[in-house]
Amino acid sequence: MKLYCHSCNIKVAEILHGSHILKDAKMVCPKCLARYDIADKMAKMARDSSKSKDMPEFFKNLFG
Repeated sequence: MKLYCHSCNIKVAEILHGSHILKDAKMVCPKCLARYDIADKMAKMARDSSKSKDMPEFFKNLFG
């Protein structure tokens, strides 16, 4: 069985008969995984910055 990247559809692996792979498992190539990691880090940064309600010093000086 051949497994393809869920995002870009390139061949990622070839699994031999009898291997234990879960049904509907998704594989991702290293290039797409790096992109997902960057997006995940950006989402975490946005979530963390939205939790802090303090206005940055630049905006405090600008708006008073």
